[in-house]
Amino acid sequence: MSIRDDVHVKQARGLRERVEREIEAMRRSGDYTPGGIANAMAETIEAANVEIARLRKAFDDAVASEYRNYETEALNLDAARSAGAVEWRDASFRAAELGSQREASRLLSGALERDDVTLVAETVRKAIKMGWEDVIDIYTETHPDRAPALERFRERDASTRARNVGMGAIFRPIRA
Repeated sequence: MSIRDDVHVKQARGLRERVEREIEAMRRSGDYTPGGIANAMAETIEAANVEIARLRKAFDDAVASEYRNYETEALNLDAARSAGAVEWRDASFRAAELGSQREASRLLSGALERDDVTLVAETVRKAIKMGWEDVIDIYTETHPDRAPALERFRERDASTRARNVGMGAIFRPIRA
């Protein structure tokens, strides 16, 4: 999903434009008293802000769902989720403690040899977060079938971080 082409973003932009036109029409109209125009503008803006908030939530939910789908496919999380809670916790802690790309490469290599899908997933997730390309390369060399999904996941991961900056202007509350 391209953020620019997202239906929620398009709807929010359209709503903002419509409200601007309505407010401008109210200002040009001679039908309102000073208090009346203020109330009409406030009602229009309040209703639009409720809709903006709904669109932002729908957008965030769609992005999060797409992100989870890419992550699940790229990191084989369906298999990893079959692990017990203790195994998952241990893998998460081990990956979280990684301090270097070298450590991560060693941990990933061992996890791949033992077919520890949970530790593989957590180590690759950490490598993506840290930008450890050598670790990611080890994973894609051993799982070439997952390389396209991993690339989509990494793109979505980067755009998800970037969107938090760029979406503020689109989904910010409307002011008079």
